[in-house]
Amino acid sequence: MGKPTLPPLGNHFCALMSKNEDWLEKAIPRLESRYGAIRRRSKCFRFEHSSYYESDMGKGLLQTLLVFDTVSPPDSLVQKKLDANQDEDELKKEIESDVNRPVNVDPGFLELGKLLLLSTKDASHRIHLGSGVYGEVTLMYQFEAFHPFRWTYPSYRHSSVLSFLCDCRKDLKRDLRGLR
Repeated sequence: MGKPTLPPLGNHFCALMSKNEDWLEKAIPRLESRYGAIRRRSKCFRFEHSSYYESDMGKGLLQTLLVFDTVSPPDSLVQKKLDANQDEDELKKEIESDVNRPVNVDPGFLELGKLLLLSTKDASHRIHLGSGVYGEVTLMYQFEAFHPFRWTYPSYRHSSVLSFLCDCRKDLKRDLRGLR
């Protein structure tokens, strides 16, 4: 019989999307107050992989990825997704825009072996974590690189995103060595 063990430690992760780079910047202080300082931020890149968000967010979407400095267990992931939804609602009230959803805030969790994303949408490859929040292993780390699954969103398959996450993983590995 296996015995329960403590979960792996990791870093909180967040993907931000908007058609306006200034609107992305408005979300940053909220996220830092929840997760701590940003360790790494990707360059903004065009989100051109799908038109899924256009009806709510407009065209010409930009995305940036954030990894936060604090190393923690993944115990509060459900609350992180609920907080992200609240942040989106509050940003919608603060930002004067011509779209229904000015900023998309997608939280996740980076561990040495995987990147986990959180969603309020069920799918065959997602597990319910509680309160209508689902977890999805989006990338796995193997053979010194992150690898996608067939369900991995196209934006997470891009070589620049995979490289960015490998750099973040190196930071996490260094931090975890320091905790021993």
